[in-house]
Amino acid sequence: MSRKDRAPRARKPRELKRALRLSPEEIARDENALALLARWAERDGRAARLHAKGEAAARRRAAEAALRLGRWRDRHPVDAVRRVLDEVAGRPGGEPSLGDTGWPSVVRHLAECSPRRRFAQLARLLGAVASRTRLLHRYDRACRQVLLHLSKEDDRWLRAPEGWRPPAGGGRAQLSSLIAWLRARYPVPRPFELGYFRLNRPEWRRWYAHVGEGCSLRSAERLPFPLSRRAAGFALQAPGHFDPDDALRYGQVRAEGAGHEQALAMVRAAWLGLRREDEPFWLEVFRWLIRHPELPTEHYDVVLDWLDEQRHAAPPGAEGAPQPNLSMRGRCPEATLRTARAWREAVHGRSRPARREWAVPDSLRPWRHLVELGADVVEHALVPLTDTGALLDEGRRMKHCVGDYVDACAAGDCSIVSLRRTSLLEPGTRRLATVEVRGGRVVQARAACNESPTEEAFGVLARWASERGVLLKRRRLS
Repeated sequence: MSRKDRAPRARKPRELKRALRLSPEEIARDENALALLARWAERDGRAARLHAKGEAAARRRAAEAALRLGRWRDRHPVDAVRRVLDEVAGRPGGEPSLGDTGWPSVVRHLAECSPRRRFAQLARLLGAVASRTRLLHRYDRACRQVLLHLSKEDDRWLRAPEGWRPPAGGGRAQLSSLIAWLRARYPVPRPFELGYFRLNRPEWRRWYAHVGEGCSLRSAERLPFPLSRRAAGFALQAPGHFDPDDALRYGQVRAEGAGHEQALAMVRAAWLGLRREDEPFWLEVFRWLIRHPELPTEHYDVVLDWLDEQRHAAPPGAEGAPQPNLSMRGRCPEATLRTARAWREAVHGRSRPARREWAVPDSLRPWRHLVELGADVVEHALVPLTDTGALLDEGRRMKHCVGDYVDACAAGDCSIVSLRRTSLLEPGTRRLATVEVRGGRVVQARAACNESPTEEAFGVLARWASERGVLLKRRRLS
């Protein structure tokens, strides 16, 4: 058919041409244009194509707007922080709105947890963090606690946050550097940083600032027991994984004459219920343990548990403790250990759940990874906990409630694995985290005292999850 024989194409009316040039938003507001386009599309069979085209255009424009907003936030982080704070305070900063996604939502959360009179200092702090690091992008529980505590102590900052230069490394190293920049004139041992990573121990933060000012630890406020000069020196040399209370106890027993390994064993056993009001008695106990090195260190927890029960705990129906005036004078270590073991079997043995065992999936079988760090060799291991005793021991050593998961593990609802670290230069095995796995997905990972795991632990867990096909999402665990 020649071109002359074809029927002429009907021209579009002027109103239809005008409607076709409108954007989807304008069409939605213009009822006449919407009806005209609907009739034309129905007649020509193009309704589906027009609908898809309009949706694609809307998605493209939304994506372009989000990209422009993200670029603006990255180029002007300080202005972005101030705009979010203005929005929270009821003073909208105009377009572009930062929305509720990305790291501005983190700023909004911190602002809602802080009084408005501190917004100016909070803007300085978060502006410095956002412009120099990606801590707000990897926002977790530790970052939240540190930034909240630092923002509330703005009147005691020693330096301006704008002058802070973060070190290379992970988030924990950068947070530690920020704490030291704002609150310490001199280097502070790592155990005393934990006050900023926990919510309920304000005295720990005061100890950190006290030591950071160059003052003696002996003169710090609210110490659980007096420290000698020698004990304070040893406390500042405590292992980095200790908390401040453990560091003080470590310094106390080292000053009394305990070696490093014996002091570590005493600190591990000392959390079992040592009452501060009876501190002279516990000091007598530690001196007795030091005088009797023949007593195996692995039995310290049994002995201290028995002593605490005999001196302080009243049995059901009794008016007081069995031996409230118990003393360590003249006690034989072998006889004391036999008595403590018999007491545990007689009392705690009946209350403990019956021994039960269960299987774990193949993906949770034991896993090990070796890494060389200069002259040191570090082994990380994930060990499945497959019986009642292993769960109870994990809960006792990590100071959390994983021992309550016996029924769930026995029923196959979940599995528990323990992340542990062994070093060639550091004696003993250190437990980094307890991990709960359900349906091939990590749902919980907690360090000692239900704290968030360290960057090292998260890195090892990510490698393990990748190799074993386990789903791990860090944001949900923090």
